[in-house]
Parts: sequence; structure tokens; C-alpha cells
Amino acid sequence: TCTDPIPISVDDQDVQFSDVTIAEDGTTYVTWAQIEGELEFEPQVFTIKMRVAPPGSTTFGPERVVAVEELAIPFGGFLHANDFRVATYPKNEVKTRGDESRAFVVWDACSVRPLDTVCEEPVIKLTYSDDQGVNWSTPKVISAGGDNYFPAIADGQKKLAVAWFTNRYDPLFHNRQDVELVELDSSGEVTDRHRLTRPSNESEADPILGGFFIGDYIELDIESGRAYVGYNANYRHVELLGEGFPIPQQDNYLKRVRL
Repeated sequence: TCTDPIPISVDDQDVQFSDVTIAEDGTTYVTWAQIEGELEFEPQVFTIKMRVAPPGSTTFGPERVVAVEELAIPFGGFLHANDFRVATYPKNEVKTRGDESRAFVVWDACSVRPLDTVCEEPVIKLTYSDDQGVNWSTPKVISAGGDNYFPAIADGQKKLAVAWFTNRYDPLFHNRQDVELVELDSSGEVTDRHRLTRPSNESEADPILGGFFIGDYIELDIESGRAYVGYNANYRHVELLGEGFPIPQQDNYLKRVRL
């Protein structure tokens, strides 16, 4: 049995990338990005927002502004060394400590944005709130150089982790991609880093999609001290529709990491 659709971003004219978390106590957290400037063909600003509903309720409280990102990866823009579709994608997670809950939000943003469309050295940012989105910590960068995009976040009973795509292991061209995972403490400080992919993936290798599309296909879950990361890459070699030589093509992968 489902409710009728419930409007969340009521007054925003241009929105994308909703993400939902149900905390251990049943509280529901929803985040999304309001995009300003896209419809007006002006430099784009992403305002990340949150609304919260009490346990067992579908009545959401007021909008809370998580962060205003003036250097978002814009719709219609590109990473400086890749051509696939990409845009700033915020995601949220909630960590419960006794009777207290801390809401985390992560997103990707450019370090600089020449011509307002070329995204150079995007970083992964993190912020948290202890009062259901009323106040937020100063955003901190948790990536470690290079180009980083499409973060995913998950909480286990003991560990909080964030995974994303990165091009930082291609220091010359910033083109080939890897998947990186970091472990965080409850204050959002990085305690360990894991490179999950070797060798680096060539995102342009698919014979049909080329460099146009990789999708934001990355997700993360933690269970019994292990992180499971789902992502897409072009490692598997198969014949194209049963013809020709086995060549790399886009596929989905799962990596398991002990935390």
C-alpha cells in the first residue's frame, strides 16, 4: 500500500538527484539539489537541501539548506579530460550514536570552472548536522587530489564510508578512472583509504557508448564489517552482439572490502 506522491521540493523550479535515508529510529531524511542558472543559460549554482519527517510519518518539516555550491559540476558541462555526462550529485546517510543522530551529506564540486562549463580537479565534500539539518558543519574535502566525482555514502554499526570514482591515479592525463573508498570516523575525518580497482578503467572503451555515458552507477553498503561497492567499468571483453573480436564493454561490478 503506497501513499499518493508527496511533493518535497515544492517551490524549486529546477531540481535533480533526490536521495533518501531512513535512520535507525525511523526518521526519514531526503536531500536534493536545486539548480539555478541552467534554465537561464547562466553560470550554474547548486543549492543542496534537506527535509526530514518524524518516525512513522510522511509529513515533512521545512526545507533546510545544506550547502550552496557555486562551483558545482554543471549540467551540460564536462570534466576537463572526459566527455561523459556528469553533474554534482549529493547523497546522504545518518549515523546513530545512542539517542543522537548525525546526518552526513557528501557531494562533488569543481576546484575551478573555466568558461563555467569545464570542471577541473573536482573534489568530494562532506558536511554533517546534529539537529536534523538546521545547522551544518563547515564542508571539508575528503578526496586526495585529482578528479573525483559521483560519491556514495553508507554507515555500518562501527564504520562510516564514502566511495567515488577518481582519476587521480592517472596523473598525466586525468582520464582513466578508478574507484576509491575512504573510512571515516563519526566526525567525518578520514581514517583509511582504499583503491578498489587495478588496473585503471578506460571509461571511453565501450564501442557503442564511447566516452558519452558511464552513468552515475556507483553505490555502497556496509554489512558485518564489510563494504560492498557496486560500480560500472569496461573490464569485461566480449564480442559485440556476437560479432568480431572480444573487446572491452561497459558492465556492472561488485567489490567487497573488509573495513
